[in-house]
Formats: sequence, C-alpha cells, structure tokens
Amino acid sequence: MVQRALLASLDRIPWVSGPARPVEVDPLFPGRSSSRWVRYTPFVEDDRRRHDPDTLFAGAGGIFMVAVPYGDPGHVPGPIRLSQSSWGPDYHRVLPAMLRGIVARELGETAARQAVVQVDAGPLEERAFAVAMGLGYRGVNAGLRVPPWGVRVFLGLALTRAVPRVRRWVEGEGLDPVCVGCGRCLDACPTGALRAEGVVNARRCLSYVTQKRGFLPDLLALPMGGRLYGCDRCTWACPDGHGAAYPGPFIGTARDRCPDARTLLSADAFHYAGTWAGKAAAWRGRRVLQRNALNALGNAGSVDDGALLRQYLCHPSPALRAASIRGLAFMSRRGLWDNMTPIYAHGRADPDHRVRALVERLHRAWPMPGPEV
Repeated sequence: MVQRALLASLDRIPWVSGPARPVEVDPLFPGRSSSRWVRYTPFVEDDRRRHDPDTLFAGAGGIFMVAVPYGDPGHVPGPIRLSQSSWGPDYHRVLPAMLRGIVARELGETAARQAVVQVDAGPLEERAFAVAMGLGYRGVNAGLRVPPWGVRVFLGLALTRAVPRVRRWVEGEGLDPVCVGCGRCLDACPTGALRAEGVVNARRCLSYVTQKRGFLPDLLALPMGGRLYGCDRCTWACPDGHGAAYPGPFIGTARDRCPDARTLLSADAFHYAGTWAGKAAAWRGRRVLQRNALNALGNAGSVDDGALLRQYLCHPSPALRAASIRGLAFMSRRGLWDNMTPIYAHGRADPDHRVRALVERLHRAWPMPGPEV
C-alpha cells in the first residue's frame, strides 16, 4: 500500500534517469575510509570503483535515481527524540519497490525485474551520482540538497541493461549557490563533527554514534541527550524545505514524534518486533536502541526511571550494563538519584573489564565533560 501511494505521487517526487556512466570523484563525497569521514558505503575501498556503475552491475546501460522527502522541518522535538529518518516505514524496504515501479513504467516489467537496486547498503556513492545526474546539489553538511526539500530526502538508485531517456530534476551541477556562506549546519552540530565543507568526523557524529554497536564513547554520551536514534541537528538548521509539502508516508505518527524509551526497555522481544521491526532505526538490532534508551533516560528521564535503569545492572550485555551505570550517574548529576555508592560497588565487581574501567572513570573524573544539548 505504501509503495502504491508513492508510485501514485511520482509527479511530485524527484527522480532522474539517464545512461549509466562513471562520474568524477566528488571532493565533497569521496567516501574515504579515514576516521575523519563517515563511511556511508564501506563495501569498496577504491574511490574510482565507488563512482563506476559497473562495480554494482557489470554492463549497466541505464541508471534511475529517486529522492523521497521525509519528516517535518517544523517539528519541535521533545526530551526523548527519534530521528525523523526513522519516522514511518523503513525506507530500505519502500524505495526498492518504488524504483522498480519507475523502471517498469519507463522500460517495461522485464527491465524492472532485472534491475539491480541500491538503497544505502551498496558499493556506489549515491550522492555523487545524484549530483552528476541533476537530482540535487552538494550541501555543506555532506548531504544532497534537493529542491524544494533540502537535505531531508532518502536516496536510492537502480541500474538497468537498457538505456532510458534523460530526465533531470535540477539544472547545473555542483554546490547550490543558496548554500554558500550559510554555515548554519556547521554551527548547529552539537559535537563539532562537521569541521568544514563536506567534512564529517564520524567518531563525533551523533547520528553515526547512535547506530554504532558496543559501548558509547565517554565524551559523547552526555551530548547525546535524549536521542534514541540519529541526531537531525544539521538538517533542522538547514533553511531549505521549511514550508514545502512533504508527500509520502515518512511524515511520522504520534508515536514517532514522541517515542517512549521506557516501553523500549520494558517490552519483550515480541512487542519490540511489533513496534520497531518495520523502522529504519531497528537495522542495528534491539540492544543498540536499548543502550541508547538507557542513556537517554539518564540524560532526560524523570526520577521514576531510576528503578528501570537499575534493572539493567545485571543484563547479559556488558554494553547495556555500562549504559545503565552511566545513566544512573547522569541522573545523580541531575539530582534524581541519591546514592551512587552501591551502583559503583556493583560495577567494580562486573566481570567485564570495560565496565569496571567505566566505573573508575565516572568515579574519578565526575562530572563528565561535554555540554548537554
């Protein structure tokens, strides 16, 4: 039903097509594997191969790309936040069907069945192809700016044997003149992950950190605030898209806009699957979201959440045990938890050395550095 609704709105959703050709390595979208860059597509190390359609589909003749807008730029987030990229159904499931529908309309059903589709998870640098094909412009925050929605779009591409007609959404290539000199996204980044035009320090990007498995970095746990998944600060700050109509299903339900971290921690696997399995935020698994929820309640929860956090002190996952200790320490910092002595004593006896090390750092260097945002 979601795919049919999107296909019915193709005239309002930007998509482009043309011959499949290698594109130049864009200085803003190089896809480098260095720690200073977010590795959006870590399947191929060679930048030239990441900009060659044959890497994904040998002998490809044509390429289709789509940009589906999402979210609500006017939404004011509450203390517990879920990235707007995870509002509505999982776009990794919706966009492939949409792309095949576009191919079927342009080249026929056989071409649609044989098309090779990539949405995020693949070797090609989607943003570089999108700029070269006239789908949008480069943005300072390393995103693709698609008029009139700005950087709040999902990208996907499909490669075909046949060569389709050339269709563009914007004229010209490169950096959108409206974006030059603004810098609002750079100023809005809460951790300084956006260093310069197109440069993203992955280790400091909260969107990246909230999706990363394992232990949360000490210096970023407090700036994460009430985030369950993603960040959105640089996209909120972008002036593009405010006032534009957002077609499609990715505008968010009431549950998306006001997520309940307590339910995420207290629900069993069955209820978790019913609530989260169809969302983009669930791709890393339940424990990553639970770790983020423990941190979020420590940063932005109420006094009643202390008992729930304490239940995770004996969880089988050391990352969740560490998150519960840190969350209780954050609550203590806010005056919502009275006695950390038994919590630290419990942590010092933990079988995992990383949990024990965290307890010593909390005890020795409190308060934790970094602003709360």
